[in-house]
Amino acid sequence: MTCIGNLSRELGIEDIGTVVRGGTGLAFISYPETIAKFTIAPQFFSVMFFAMLFVLGIGSEVGLASAIISIIHDQFPKVRYWHIAAGTCLCEFLIGLIYVTPVIRCH
Repeated sequence: MTCIGNLSRELGIEDIGTVVRGGTGLAFISYPETIAKFTIAPQFFSVMFFAMLFVLGIGSEVGLASAIISIIHDQFPKVRYWHIAAGTCLCEFLIGLIYVTPVIRCH
């Protein structure tokens, strides 16, 4: 919150609500704008910030995949664990392609 408050002061805007973008805009627009204004090593802090987001995303995915793999392995104990893990990760990858492939554009 201090980063957004500082950005608000530098832009001369009293209402922080006009500076803050909700959702992904906060992580990918507001904070990078603030980090870019650092006087010492803004590139380093930008890399560290996005590395942190990447690690948080990977950690969340590992937790989600572990839960799904455990459920399937409990139902089918004779199937090898790595087969279930590979199948689960492949399915999650294919589902994830829907979110990053611009096949259908809504106007």
